[in-house]
Amino acid sequence: MKSSLSFATNFFLGGSSAICSETTLLCEVLQFINQNFPHPQYISSYARASDILGKKNDELKKLHDNGLKTIYMGIETGSASLLKKCRKGITPEEIIRASKKVMHVGFTLSVNVILGLGGKKFSEEHVIETTRILNLINPQMIRFRTLHILPNSPLYLDMLSGIFEELEPHEFLKEQFLILKNLTVTSEIFNDHISNYSQFSGNLQEEKKKILSFLDFIISSPDTMLSRQSLTLELLEK
Repeated sequence: MKSSLSFATNFFLGGSSAICSETTLLCEVLQFINQNFPHPQYISSYARASDILGKKNDELKKLHDNGLKTIYMGIETGSASLLKKCRKGITPEEIIRASKKVMHVGFTLSVNVILGLGGKKFSEEHVIETTRILNLINPQMIRFRTLHILPNSPLYLDMLSGIFEELEPHEFLKEQFLILKNLTVTSEIFNDHISNYSQFSGNLQEEKKKILSFLDFIISSPDTMLSRQSLTLELLEK
């Protein structure tokens, strides 16, 4: 394979959960990457917690030994009731078990959290339970996403009927502030998605005070006009 693609170093196994595929097939894919690309440095994949629990430890180890190093898993929330409402098909306890399972094998684990998933009614529950589960897992990376409701989705219809009240921009940030304030993890924090109302990243253990000050500044300035990706920590520091 002689093309510019031969020099690719980062690879992502596509699909919502490539881990659901047979281990033998996944190993063949990983071996193909290693044989045809001279310098693969980073191979990653999405994975549902249920698919991770469906794999034996030795299967996960084979995937890791063949070059798969990072698992991206959407936990969304630590609230059992909210997981049920959004039809995640998994419990907080199963998410914890799946997370610890992949990290024990040696994978780097990156988890996604959705701010505002509980709306106004269940915001406090979402914050408390999400903080709890993240502290128990202590993943290497935590990525925040902000709820974006698609037209004609079940949640959109609930919003129109008044069953679900979406948070205001500052309320999304307040949820994030409270989660980060009460975390005791050593994780890298990434708040870099297009859906977010602010942009920052950093190691929470090292930069917690700086990140919280940034969020507090925005939250305490109600006149600030916020749009998705509107403020970055670097811009504020300038």
